[in-house]
Amino acid sequence: MKKLLIALIIFIFFMVISCQVIANNAVKSIDSRPIIDINDVKDGVYFGKEVAPLVSVEVNVTVKDKRIVDIALLRHENGKGEKAEEMIPEMIKNNTSEVDIVSGATLSSKVIRAAVRNALLQGI
Repeated sequence: MKKLLIALIIFIFFMVISCQVIANNAVKSIDSRPIIDINDVKDGVYFGKEVAPLVSVEVNVTVKDKRIVDIALLRHENGKGEKAEEMIPEMIKNNTSEVDIVSGATLSSKVIRAAVRNALLQGI
């Protein structure tokens, strides 16, 4: 029984480490997406999506006269990353996807930012 418990603890430890490595690689990949200059984006409504381990986001971004006038969050599947949604009004106010990430919701913040970038990319 003791050997089984030790084996289970070792298995759980390696699973946690593996999940962390996968999440870190996903974040690096998401952060490498191009930053979009809003001046290159035509007027319209653009759909963007991004998926990472444990987080999935879909948005519609409305651009008019070189301004982000709306970001509709269509879907945000997350663990405890709901706080990251606070970024959306800041993106509209600052007219860019490049706003500070929300502490305690880093992965969700980066996935939302990437989904908005992907949407804006559709308008170029």
